[in-house]
Amino acid sequence: MALHIAVFANSDDAFVAWRAPALIGDCIGFELRRKRNGKLETVRNRVSFSSGEPDPTSPESSAKSPLRRYTWTDHEVNSGDQVAYQAVPVIQPEGADAAPDEEQASPFSDTVELTGQINDTFECYFNRGLVISQFMSRLLKGDLSGKSLKAFKDSLNNAKENKIRTFLGGDLRVRLLKLLDGAKKDNGHIFAALFELSDEALLQRLVALGDHAHIVLSNGAHKSRDDDENAAARARLGEAGCEVHDRMLASGVLGHNKFMVVCDKDEAPQAAWTGSTNWSPTGLCTQINNGILIHDAGVAQFFLDQWGRLRDAGGATPKDLVTENSKVKTRKIGTATVDTWFTRSSDAQEMDAVNELIANAQQGIVFLMFQPGGSTILDAIIKRQAKDDGLFVKGVISTMEKEDQDQAKVTLVQRGGQKVHKFRIVQPQGLQEIGKWAAEVSRPMFLNQIGFAIVHSKVIVIDPNGEDPIVITGSHNFSAAASAKNDENLVIIRGDAALAKAYGVDVQSVYDHYNFRAVAAAMKAEGKDVIDVMKDPKTWQAGWFRGEKLSELDFWLGK
Repeated sequence: MALHIAVFANSDDAFVAWRAPALIGDCIGFELRRKRNGKLETVRNRVSFSSGEPDPTSPESSAKSPLRRYTWTDHEVNSGDQVAYQAVPVIQPEGADAAPDEEQASPFSDTVELTGQINDTFECYFNRGLVISQFMSRLLKGDLSGKSLKAFKDSLNNAKENKIRTFLGGDLRVRLLKLLDGAKKDNGHIFAALFELSDEALLQRLVALGDHAHIVLSNGAHKSRDDDENAAARARLGEAGCEVHDRMLASGVLGHNKFMVVCDKDEAPQAAWTGSTNWSPTGLCTQINNGILIHDAGVAQFFLDQWGRLRDAGGATPKDLVTENSKVKTRKIGTATVDTWFTRSSDAQEMDAVNELIANAQQGIVFLMFQPGGSTILDAIIKRQAKDDGLFVKGVISTMEKEDQDQAKVTLVQRGGQKVHKFRIVQPQGLQEIGKWAAEVSRPMFLNQIGFAIVHSKVIVIDPNGEDPIVITGSHNFSAAASAKNDENLVIIRGDAALAKAYGVDVQSVYDHYNFRAVAAAMKAEGKDVIDVMKDPKTWQAGWFRGEKLSELDFWLGK
């Protein structure tokens, strides 16, 4: 009874999924083996079970502490690694020693490379902004006081980059810095429209570009048109001879773009960078964010044209800008299609386009959202799932509306007249008082001391393993305000399965991270002993043959 196994990767993580045709008798978990760059290794379980008690302070080999699940996100691998995996059931009959069952082992999966370079057209990158984590608790040595968190936040914007900033920024930080360094080296130009600009490393590189840096700079998270969150950066850019155009907007309206067009020495557009990442220390390091680089002169021209329209608009949003924003800009690149939208739009045309794609989802929808509010897009996801219980739907929302259930496992959501079953939403929250797990930064601590956004990515992935894989991302919060008030951008990329899978891996990683914390919190609220449940070596398996976990395996491996 051989297992089926597959691996999916982006630039930072490998996600492994495997399945058995039936329950495996006396299975206490799996030993997960990894071939990394040709070398055979055993994947470590992040929690040790050797003592009988779950212990996150001493990770150990999955041969000794088998993985009690049918999926695993491998965070130990790095960009550039080539990896393949084998899952081996560990069997322990009553009264006997545990041992791997080689006859029931899966074959090794196909080999994949961890890289942000999806193909000649697309690159995508992610950071590791999980401040609510065991890693951060250890870094802070258990001191979660306001003073300690403030010192940590201040350390992220030192003139000299440090180890923690490098780790949290991940490949997203590396690629963005390299783009700016490359423009300087090649005597190129960059044209950027930015919401926030306070990160010292990024600012230094813009200053170094001098008059080859062309920036439409908004007044950030302002209270009035005269309030300028970016005043210090604006002054430094001006002193360096950069071309700076002020986009000073009224209260309640945000110049929320964070895009950049990379041009050659003659100012001809070569590539466009967009995504959710603000050019700030928090954007790079303490929020979950993404960035996508599209190597296509046509798409880059769409963004360069928008840069020009924003430059000319000054502090206004004239009717002709809204009219132009309300038209999709489409580019066919090989087998992929890129639809580019900008806002403010006249009648939420870009949201209607997304809603139509959601309505036609066939296998599943996974997402990360920041403050979608009364979103027609979130409503469309809920409505689509309500029509098909077999559709796999789950996501992470950083802040939901008060009327939504702030629970780990939302099994019933009433919204827009739709009662939805098996729709799972997780809100970010830290662990508190669970066995040997260190106390983590809580949601209120984060909001008060670090920043407002925990998960800041705006990503929807539809049918990544289907016939029509779709990635939707950009600066757009999938909210009514983003459509009707703000400067935003949104790209819809259809037909690139590798890109969709890379984004899907990121969503899976973030979801699993917070789902564990949310489930633990919900169990505590119900009076259940989380540790006792985790200690049970035999009953864990049944959940993977029904319900949501089975749907997850179907989503990644096919039915």
